[in-house]
Amino acid sequence: MRKAVDLLASVPRPLPRAAALEDLGRLLRNHDPAAAVMALNGAFTVYAEAGAGADLGRIRILLRDLGVRRRRVSAPAQKPSTRSLTPAELRVVQQVTEGATNREIADRLFLSPHTVATHIRHAFAKLGVRSRTELAQLILTDQLVPSATEVR
Repeated sequence: MRKAVDLLASVPRPLPRAAALEDLGRLLRNHDPAAAVMALNGAFTVYAEAGAGADLGRIRILLRDLGVRRRRVSAPAQKPSTRSLTPAELRVVQQVTEGATNREIADRLFLSPHTVATHIRHAFAKLGVRSRTELAQLILTDQLVPSATEVR
């Protein structure tokens, strides 16, 4: 099992490495508790960096059984960014902030109103907003991190 952990150390995907550390911790907990704690702490760190909340909870329970208490880890709040939007979503969002209706946006961008509604729904989810007003406030008050790509 330690060989698997060593092999996965160079893999760019963190979750398989964390899973191997977790498995190693489970195997060692009855025979070498100190080594088990080290492996589980490694898994905890990797899961925390990956934002894997359910996995963190499972590791916390295993560590607690070994007498180690770990605090809940929350990901730092990130500022919403237009970088997460596709170019089409960004074009639609720009029209929304100018006050255009879905029908007007559809006519201007040569899209169907259904497609416009889909782009708006996806943009809202990605930016963490629930209304056109909230979206416009984010953009007008410069609370959005600007996109590296300009949309024409």
